[in-house]
Amino acid sequence: MREAGGEDHDASYRLLFSHRRMMGDLLHGYIREEWVAGLDLDTLERCGEVEIGPGLERREEDLVWRVRWRDERAPIYLLIEFQPAVDPYMAVRNMTYLGLRFEGLIRRRELSSQGKLPAVVPVVLYNGRREWTAAREISALVERVPDGPDRYVPRLRYLLVDGMREPAPPGEPGNLVGLLFALEQSRSLEEIDRGIAHLTAALAGSGDSELGRSFTLFLRRSLLPARFPGAVIPAVADLEEVRPMLRETVREWTQQWLEEGRQQGEAELLTEQLEHKFGPLDETQHAAIRQADRERLLAWGKCVLTARSLDEVLGS
Repeated sequence: MREAGGEDHDASYRLLFSHRRMMGDLLHGYIREEWVAGLDLDTLERCGEVEIGPGLERREEDLVWRVRWRDERAPIYLLIEFQPAVDPYMAVRNMTYLGLRFEGLIRRRELSSQGKLPAVVPVVLYNGRREWTAAREISALVERVPDGPDRYVPRLRYLLVDGMREPAPPGEPGNLVGLLFALEQSRSLEEIDRGIAHLTAALAGSGDSELGRSFTLFLRRSLLPARFPGAVIPAVADLEEVRPMLRETVREWTQQWLEEGRQQGEAELLTEQLEHKFGPLDETQHAAIRQADRERLLAWGKCVLTARSLDEVLGS
């Protein structure tokens, strides 16, 4: 499993952040830099994520958004990279993505009236369990030599948003990215249930049914299987159905776990009784006990009291 839940988790994040409201809430609530105030978030639009390198290799960033300033300046691009684990060379990857994006902008002549490139901001959205320790600027990865050519060392920096540790934006209870991160940080059924209730309320009346379905997929395919391994999560159509489904699923899964635990205990008790009376069991006999159902274990347990040999018990 990848640290944050594997391919389904990555795909669900990509789907969620393909929605304009999610990107707007990310910018407004989590990128706490002055330049964000100058953006017109109503102009957010997704761009093609695939770039072709000089060797005709296909390179794909996780997600690319374009947004315009409130004045007449050229638009700004946001390269969103989703990371479930720490990559010590993330800065190198972002430099590659940025170079390819600039080359594509030049080919398409998406330049300012002065022929200059628009600003491109690499954003790493991290949701791993470990604290992010990778260098945030590529210059930190380049060996420095006394009296060396420092002026040629690139200074590219990426913007990190740590979803497992970022505090919720103050005064924004309906920020969907904050609610997503709160669900990621939850550790109990009660916290998950409360988080889904807040999420449902935040989406109510928005008219964005696609975003609601994206959150439903995230919960069913990513978050809940990670929190309740072994439980079969039924398909649900929307967020309104998730909470009752979750309570019922956890109840059934807990009952199944108790039954399995009880059967394991009965198998261990029978093994102790048999070895006490007849001596150590071989692997075949151990396997027969492990694979027996509860009814057979109970029948064997009764036979132990009167049986004169091990075969008399396990052969019954």
